Amino acid sequence: MSNMALPVRNSRLVLVLTTILLQFISSNVHAYPDGAPKEACADAAPQHHTTDGEIIEPHEGPSPYSFTVDSKEYKIGHKITVTIEGSQAYGGFLIQARSVGGQEPVGHFSSLPDNAQLRGCMTEDDGVTHTSPDDKLPGIMFMWHTKKDVGTIEFFGTVAQDHDVFWTEIKSSEIQHKTESKIRHLKFDATEDEFHHLEDKATSAWKTLLRNRTMALEDLYRKHRQLHN
Repeated sequence: MSNMALPVRNSRLVLVLTTILLQFISSNVHAYPDGAPKEACADAAPQHHTTDGEIIEPHEGPSPYSFTVDSKEYKIGHKITVTIEGSQAYGGFLIQARSVGGQEPVGHFSSLPDNAQLRGCMTEDDGVTHTSPDDKLPGIMFMWHTKKDVGTIEFFGTVAQDHDVFWTEIKSSEIQHKTESKIRHLKFDATEDEFHHLEDKATSAWKTLLRNRTMALEDLYRKHRQLHN
């Protein structure tokens, strides 16, 4: 009886191991179907693995996808539109705004379509990613804004055609912060000494203008009297 039980136990063991293996393979084939993980925040790259557990490297060559914006400048509190463009459908993405040369996301995303969700890194809304691995057509748009001057920025991220094929470090054109007028800049950014110096120069110029105007009026008055005497 013990000899008959041994094959049964072995069969059950094989079944359990097979189930575990299939679950492992499934979890890797469909890695992160509901969006990029927070661990991807640093380099915005997906953490996809082969069935052997090896990291899948980004696809080499030019990306068929790009990030476009509707403005070359941004103003604090004003929204700009970011669009994923491309010639092919894709399954996943992760986008952040970064100061040029910086490593951390800045600003805030909003007005997302149904197939996108926020993916917070430094704050809860400084990144955006997909909600499912379903094919998406190019043209998905998001709104972005900032509450402070974060310098010149660019949109940075990854687009995945599928689990095994993706492009990283895709960048938009640079967007500059639209500064205030020169007069307002001087008014708010000048030091106290610089402000008083500007004030003294303005006062001196006004006094000179007033003195010249007074002298001209006095000269005109003298000529008028001479004509009538």
